[in-house]
Amino acid sequence: MEVNEQALFDGIIKISELEQRTSDLLNCFGDIERTLLIRRTDIYTLLENEWIGMGIEDPLKLAKRPLEDKLFKQSTLEKILKRPINEIFVDWSFKADKGYAVLTLQKK
Repeated sequence: MEVNEQALFDGIIKISELEQRTSDLLNCFGDIERTLLIRRTDIYTLLENEWIGMGIEDPLKLAKRPLEDKLFKQSTLEKILKRPINEIFVDWSFKADKGYAVLTLQKK
């Protein structure tokens, strides 16, 4: 399936901007038919970096997970991907300053 790659990247960047910080490096992997893996690098705000440095990671995950889920659901990614998103899984490597999202897509 053809997907406008620039529109996809712009949609993901918009999600990061809404969360306060744009990723310095963005990669997408997957077959676009069923699954999309998104890796964002250098995404944490100064406050988040302070919390991470203080070891306050669990509360940060508890706050970020529903927020990112909501932002992905409200984004234009389904329109760009030309199919509904079934599930969204997010996780982070706080020490490496990376965020990951796996989107499972509805089959056509």
